[in-house]
Amino acid sequence: MLRIAQNAILAVSGIESVSYGNAGFRRECGTPVASLKADVLSALTVLRRLHTKMRNKQKGFSLIELLIVVAIILIIAAIAIPNLIRSRMAANEASAVASLRTINTSEVLYSTTYSVPTFYSANLPNMADAAGTCATVAPIATNACLIDNVLANANAAPGKSGSNANAAPGKSGYTFVYAIAGGGYTVTADAVQQGSSGVRGFFTDQSLVIRAKNPGPTATAGDPAI
Repeated sequence: MLRIAQNAILAVSGIESVSYGNAGFRRECGTPVASLKADVLSALTVLRRLHTKMRNKQKGFSLIELLIVVAIILIIAAIAIPNLIRSRMAANEASAVASLRTINTSEVLYSTTYSVPTFYSANLPNMADAAGTCATVAPIATNACLIDNVLANANAAPGKSGSNANAAPGKSGYTFVYAIAGGGYTVTADAVQQGSSGVRGFFTDQSLVIRAKNPGPTATAGDPAI
């Protein structure tokens, strides 16, 4: 094929000799036109066949290769997804405990700062910034600026009854139900989706002790402290 292409190039260009690497070849300029056409057509035909063959070899992956890749992905997913879910639930539970500690600390500050009939805050929003004025106005008993608004409104998940039934689904996968009773308060923290967003249920009251029920929900004062 190389000899045919060389003959065609020499005849068209009129060059009598060309060096190619360490080899050389020579061609007389008086080559007949018919021979030129035949050489060119032969070279083009061979090149076209080579191009077609190379293109066919690069069509894509075989079915076996694709099945192997899919199987590897499924194996990795089967290992990683359960661990990811467990890690997320552990993080949600840690966040719930931290939120209960925040509420307890805020209740101590609230009860020593404000004089109200219930001694403690009547509800969670009273300890937050419901009015959005904490940056410019001094805190008051109904806008104490002690907790964030997300936690203050995390007392009901969508579909549950309550004063905030249309609120966002809790905070970090947990809802917080606050109640005033007997000169004290109680807070119960339960997973929005039991077994998915969290496993344990938590409880605290004016004693400042946080208790856990495993599995939840609805921990009480009789459950072990954490």
